[in-house]
Amino acid sequence: MKYLLLFLCGVLLSGSTRSQFPFRGAKHDSFDWRLFQTVAKTSTYQNVAISTFSIKLLLSLLSDAADSYTKQQLASVLPTIDEQFYKNVIQSLEQKNSNFEINVGSKVYADASLSPAPTFVEIATNRYHANVDRVKFSNAKETASEINAWVSKLTNGAIKELVEPENVKDYVALLVNVIYFKGTWEKLFPDDDTFPGRFRVNAAREVKTPLMSLEDTFYYLDSTDLGAKLLRLPYKGGKYAMTIILPHNPDGLADLIRNFNPNTLQQLQLKMTEKKVNIELPKFSFKSSLSLKQDLIALGLGDIFTRKAQLPGLGQDLEISDVIQKAGVIVDEKGTEIEAASGVSIGNRFGSIAEIFRATHPFLFLLEDETTGAPLFIGTVADPTA
Repeated sequence: MKYLLLFLCGVLLSGSTRSQFPFRGAKHDSFDWRLFQTVAKTSTYQNVAISTFSIKLLLSLLSDAADSYTKQQLASVLPTIDEQFYKNVIQSLEQKNSNFEINVGSKVYADASLSPAPTFVEIATNRYHANVDRVKFSNAKETASEINAWVSKLTNGAIKELVEPENVKDYVALLVNVIYFKGTWEKLFPDDDTFPGRFRVNAAREVKTPLMSLEDTFYYLDSTDLGAKLLRLPYKGGKYAMTIILPHNPDGLADLIRNFNPNTLQQLQLKMTEKKVNIELPKFSFKSSLSLKQDLIALGLGDIFTRKAQLPGLGQDLEISDVIQKAGVIVDEKGTEIEAASGVSIGNRFGSIAEIFRATHPFLFLLEDETTGAPLFIGTVADPTA
């Protein structure tokens, strides 16, 4: 049996100017949240960052190489969307802007022994902007070096080694998607206002960590129904924003994730209004590597990891071994980097009393493309020092 591996990697980096009205269109579909909930369930007290968009894109690309049975199983879990969806989102992500840097790329590495179908190559190129490159996996060192060089270039060196020679020698095909985002906060956290603080990881453990501090106007909501506060931190350029969801209960992150869904998110974001907010937010930086095979099996995709799966668009007798995502996140006073100018306060229009948003216990965050509604990254910060 020949093996195929799906690799996804994301890098997020952050930073800020004036407040933009939040995106009011279609938001996340159920797949995003079902997958994130499944991953988060096994990651208690761990920092997690996942690009559900990347996973959907590669699984959709895989579906276009599949036979009718495998395609049907993927369709039972993936959202039903227009075939131009990924093309439109990728084109949106590829738009250049001096206010932020975002790189997105997909590749299909096919062994020289395979003969990918011309129709699949055309779909991969036109619909997903994914080149199909022929390599010799038997030349493991050379092939791993080629793959890692491409990933390192897209992530500005944040992820230098996606694959290792001893691993790639067992594969005949590799599907890779990379997203790298580096943005500057619209409203910068002043360096001088960052102070030594404490973060409650759980009932038995607190850690010392730098806390960024800022008071300004942001879209904000304190939801008693959800039992959490929502804060929207826009990036300079008006296209991307990070939403931070902080449970009222310091030990409430697991319940928050379990009870959350895309409809809840959209309804709450529609209720967010501009308020003066006093923010304390930890600086955090972490990398994660996730094997998603068991999570996808839990969602109903068990057969794609067996010999029942057929991928004639790529070749015969292929078996998917795993879906792996590597991601990194850096959030500081200037903004965000994901591997993934000061604003003017409107002042008394919002009253002199500021809402308090102290993110000093575990919370959830989302990075969204507000022009398309696509969630680029979803994650949790359980320990900013980890």
